[in-house]
Amino acid sequence: MNGNNLKEKIASFCDFASANYGGKNLFQARRREECEFAKALTAFHATGQPEREDVRATVSDPYSAHYFANFAVRCASFAVQTNEAEDLHDPHPCRDHQCFAVQTNEAEDLRHGALALVIDADVLDPRDLYGALGVLYEAATRLGIDIFRQVIAPVIEIATASRRKLIRDFFFHPEIEQSIGKLGAEIVYLDGLPWFRFTHF
Repeated sequence: MNGNNLKEKIASFCDFASANYGGKNLFQARRREECEFAKALTAFHATGQPEREDVRATVSDPYSAHYFANFAVRCASFAVQTNEAEDLHDPHPCRDHQCFAVQTNEAEDLRHGALALVIDADVLDPRDLYGALGVLYEAATRLGIDIFRQVIAPVIEIATASRRKLIRDFFFHPEIEQSIGKLGAEIVYLDGLPWFRFTHF
């Protein structure tokens, strides 16, 4: 996937999120657009730095960055749900298990969520960043995953210097709170399924 393809995939996801990331829509089964965005994130991680920075320069809208944070929160929800967690009443779920790990690879879900937090041109609101990191941390704790070693460390290698510092501070600064309740997020249960969400928007 080249730089132009990546830009198109990111723009397409932002259009989807603008129309669908609100209210109870955040408590729906994984959507095909999210699968495609996850593949774009993996390609972004794998591409060379010059091309990556060219793509990042186009992601300069704070609203888009907020959608990325919401995507990260949804990835955390999928990670803690089971194989039976799909909402069968959703008319647009993605059932292509080869395009995205559906409830079977929790670390991969968390990695996609973390990648979504490092692709913008430093326009992500720090409240969104720390809220999403808190949710990913909570999900990893529930799953027994060492989130920094298994998920975050490989991802921050491609973050901007300022974003890398913020993320490292979240995990290692003694004065930074990691409780989701104090970071503007919570977990709710709908039909027995756990869903994370932001509370400050």
